[in-house]
Amino acid sequence: MTSMREFVVSDQRLLILRSLREMAGYSANESILDSCLEEYGHSCSRDVVRNHIRWLEEQGLLTVEVVGKTLVARTLLLALAARGIRCAGYKPVSAGCTRTPEGLRNLDALLLQQAATVALPYEQVNPYAFEPPIAPHIAARERGVSIPFEGLSAGLREIEGAGADLVIVEGAGGWFLPLDHQRLLSEWVAQERLPVILVVGARLGCLNHALLTVSAIRQQGLTLAGWVINRVDPHMSRYEENLDTLKAMLPAPFLGELPFVDAVNEVDLHHCLDVSPLL
Repeated sequence: MTSMREFVVSDQRLLILRSLREMAGYSANESILDSCLEEYGHSCSRDVVRNHIRWLEEQGLLTVEVVGKTLVARTLLLALAARGIRCAGYKPVSAGCTRTPEGLRNLDALLLQQAATVALPYEQVNPYAFEPPIAPHIAARERGVSIPFEGLSAGLREIEGAGADLVIVEGAGGWFLPLDHQRLLSEWVAQERLPVILVVGARLGCLNHALLTVSAIRQQGLTLAGWVINRVDPHMSRYEENLDTLKAMLPAPFLGELPFVDAVNEVDLHHCLDVSPLL
């Protein structure tokens, strides 16, 4: 006989698979999946969602591709704050936001807002926020708005004008995230001449992914300011050998290694990173 708890767990896992099937590219992050479950009446902690994802991966029903951009961005802000540097986070574009009494809110942007030493209203940290858990440019088109370079740049200038000596800008999706049918977020990064910090999610295939991303960054004439490795898979085979390969092949300072952690939104790992090459 199936208990009510078992029924709820099964329903949540099926809804995760159903939500992924409806996503562009059949992919989504934890925040988006959390929002999808809420839409169907399931209020889950992030740890519960993460456990469901792990179970589904173990059954071969999905593949987890995590690099941990937000964890690294938040940790960089904490490391800068520990040095007394006035810093702020900027996540210009997000999708899969939760509707709250204060407006749309994205968990990743909230974490950056909380870790910064320069207090900013949410709308400055995340000016382009969309509720549907889909590609941002599609969400923008459905809402009848655009994501112009001018708006992204104006948001960055506002944060700099608020007194931030250093701003950590977190992207959305991968390096080639579209903002519409003609422009990519990386092209805005190139226009602003922003130095780039590469986040490598340590799992099978990370060497190829890291080297391809570095090639794309350099082709756009940008500076690779440093890189961080995040142990998203604690059971990765030959981890040390892969790390040694990256150290030998990536043409930028190694800023540090983040260990595998469960409570990624709560732990302070700033001691794991050396931000001195960024200063």
